[in-house]
Amino acid sequence: SELGLIQRDQVEAPTLVRARYDGTLAAPRQEDLIRATWNYPAGTGGLWDLAVRGAAPGAGDELLVDVRAVDQGGRPLAGETIEIEVGKNKRVLDTDQRGWATFTTAWPKGADHVVVSARNRRIVRRSIVFRGDRVEATQGRPDLVTEVLLPILPGRVHGVYLSTQPRTLTNDGMTGKIEARLEDKLGNPVTGQPVQLTASYGVIGPVTLLPNGSFEASFAPPVGMAPGTTRITATTEDGLFSASTDVEIVHRVVKWSAGAQMGYLRGGSKLSSPWVETDVDVRLPIGSVYVRGSLGVYRPSASSVDGVTGSPVEMDMAVVPVGIGVLARKTPARVPTWLGGQVVMAPYRLVARVADIAAIEGTGWMSPGASVFAGAGLRLGTGEFYGQVKYLFLSAPESTIGWEGSVGGVVGALGYKLLY
Repeated sequence: SELGLIQRDQVEAPTLVRARYDGTLAAPRQEDLIRATWNYPAGTGGLWDLAVRGAAPGAGDELLVDVRAVDQGGRPLAGETIEIEVGKNKRVLDTDQRGWATFTTAWPKGADHVVVSARNRRIVRRSIVFRGDRVEATQGRPDLVTEVLLPILPGRVHGVYLSTQPRTLTNDGMTGKIEARLEDKLGNPVTGQPVQLTASYGVIGPVTLLPNGSFEASFAPPVGMAPGTTRITATTEDGLFSASTDVEIVHRVVKWSAGAQMGYLRGGSKLSSPWVETDVDVRLPIGSVYVRGSLGVYRPSASSVDGVTGSPVEMDMAVVPVGIGVLARKTPARVPTWLGGQVVMAPYRLVARVADIAAIEGTGWMSPGASVFAGAGLRLGTGEFYGQVKYLFLSAPESTIGWEGSVGGVVGALGYKLLY
């Protein structure tokens, strides 16, 4: 067999061959070619006859001559010396184990036919060969050949195969591919029966039958669908067999975003202030890493009594922290989270009054600082509500009147950003 396996059985009759055939390897092609061949046994005794055949296939540029030596029973004789003559071209050859001697030469120029002769002692045989004569059989071909084309049909449906590519889709119109096929017990495709494809959410396109017996269709989840899973199911027409798989639906990848937040800052020495900040995040081509630029403002204030004069002292300061840094954003199905840090530079304006008289008023720069932050969001449509916690490391420069030491602290804020 060309593809399958043949296991010969033992039988008593010498003229009978029986074998078992295993077509597992041929099942994907759904057919196999079974071939039975036979050759004459080796001859004995003297030469009885010569068989001559010639051919000039194709354009006829070459002449192929085969001569076979046989005994009285038509069995091949090996080692017989044969003289082959084509016009003035002669060649002396010995026959092989199957009695054949083969000679190849160029076709004579200008001739439309040639006479080939083979000679062994008293026996001479001739044959006429025309240019273009095809080869009837090759030298190595068996003496008898019988072939049967064996069709291989699949068995009954034993199960349903189902796959989706990719397994994760975004909810912005991305489509995937569904492939399903019916299989028999050995996993071979069963054709001729339809398959029904359904989805718990989303749209399945027209089902197409592929040449290999599988069914293919496109699938698209609803645009704007909340992150989660969609179950795809393939069922046979009679409902006896089915298979299901889940497709994960996630939000699309955020390329950049812009938003604002409001919250409250609490620091040491009873420092506290409302907090306002705007942020812009831009995705880098490194996984889920973003560059964040931010601009915030808060206004800490304090009041006290001068220990010498007993006069009331009031201080008001507006601080504008400007930060640049990076964050890593993780976007699971429902709640994205992020963690990052920034370098912070902060100009400020300070007003200090003693007994309602301005003692100092001016602007300056805080010492360079930093911040670390973490947040989590809830995506809704094209935007995202989020909460964030930040710790701001910022110190005021030394002065006669003003804050001394840290002017940062913990910031808790809520915000909203637009996603692009």
